[in-house]
Amino acid sequence: MKSLVSFVGIIGLASISFAQNLVGNGGDVVAGEFNSIARTAVYFLQKRNLKSGDLELVSDIQKKIETTVVESVVDELVIDGRVVDAINYPSVSAIKINRKRWEQVRLRSPSERTLIVLHEYIWIAGVDDSHYAISTRLTNEIVNDLDKNSVSTERYQLSLADFYSELVLFRVDILGMQGTGVTDFPSYCYAAGALKVHADKVNQLTKENGFWFSTTQKPEVDSRISFIQTFAQAQVNNCKSGTAINFGTQMQDILKMAEAIRYLMMITQFSESEL
Repeated sequence: MKSLVSFVGIIGLASISFAQNLVGNGGDVVAGEFNSIARTAVYFLQKRNLKSGDLELVSDIQKKIETTVVESVVDELVIDGRVVDAINYPSVSAIKINRKRWEQVRLRSPSERTLIVLHEYIWIAGVDDSHYAISTRLTNEIVNDLDKNSVSTERYQLSLADFYSELVLFRVDILGMQGTGVTDFPSYCYAAGALKVHADKVNQLTKENGFWFSTTQKPEVDSRISFIQTFAQAQVNNCKSGTAINFGTQMQDILKMAEAIRYLMMITQFSESEL
């Protein structure tokens, strides 16, 4: 059987939500989303009581996720005269995805998205998944897990959005104080407390869902989270001690905070309205 397979025609499957849209593969958002779906499926499958053969396959897929080159392209992908959604190349560990057709994949049910990605990676792992037999079986094992994960990713994005909004308000307060040259401690302390609450929430959600991130992303994610936590705690400490604010340094750190939150938004961003 051919290992170059179209995504077209996958219907009537149970509902699963994909994990998140992790940017990877050189900043290719579609490729990152594709791999994040695969990574999340592997995480939950490894927690299931699968047959030994399936466990070995899942382990192989996990390895392939980190080594396969996934690329989204604008050109039509054609096999035997048929336009397809994606083409996989097991011999060179590569997958190409048509960007326009992937937009249609996003409109399908979460279970279809997960099944589609598993299907491609099963072929990459060197296993025949004709008629989606294996990918369907594995997908059905983790329907409930992935449904719950969808709620978690939604919470994460909403938490980041709230955090960013709070940081914007904090910046406005600091700009006002910078204009007068005086620290308004009641306003400052209120804002500092709010930032700390948001920082703690994002930190906790990030720890709970560490499997979202690839091995190359984790150090950067940890670094951003560490900065966010340190900055938020520093504001609380300043408030408690009544330390005067260095407005220049403060504004620079606020910009770094904004960039850190935007980074987390970017690598876990939904391209569709799932927030």
